[in-house]
Amino acid sequence: MPDQSRTGISFEESVKNSFNRAKNDILSLNGEIIDIKALIIKLNADLTSLKENQAIITELVKSNSNSISILADNQKSFAQNNPPISGGTSSKGNERVPRYQELELLKTFRRNKPQLVKQKIVDALHSREMPLYELFTSIVYEQTLCGKTTFYRYMRDLELEGIIEVGLVEGKRIIRRTSSELVSH
Repeated sequence: MPDQSRTGISFEESVKNSFNRAKNDILSLNGEIIDIKALIIKLNADLTSLKENQAIITELVKSNSNSISILADNQKSFAQNNPPISGGTSSKGNERVPRYQELELLKTFRRNKPQLVKQKIVDALHSREMPLYELFTSIVYEQTLCGKTTFYRYMRDLELEGIIEVGLVEGKRIIRRTSSELVSH
């Protein structure tokens, strides 16, 4: 007769029940492990996406900082060449340019933008040859000073003015600066 414990269940039945409980626990843990693996795969995909977005944002920040520095340079240049205009004053007595004068400054900047961009093109060449595509990438994509069509129009204008020459070397268009002075219109 098999041994029975105080509960009235034999040792073999007790071991069998214990193994069944352990088996059920293992099966339920396997399901949780599968769920955790799926979450890890999703998190890795999200992390990759975030890294790509961070790289894009970094490039945009660089591009915007280049544009801001160019605008700041233009503003400094404008401020050095034009004395402050006195207008209404604040309660502290500091000079403030009235709104219509601010608009006039913006109009002046817009009118001078082609000349400013052309000067940046000439400055980028600084006494050396440069592949056209490299200059194009710098002015249009990195500094975002103008669009593609406008860039090529400025290049044509500079070539007609005799400030640059465009040549072909080993199948690549090369830009060479011939004069450092821009002809003002």
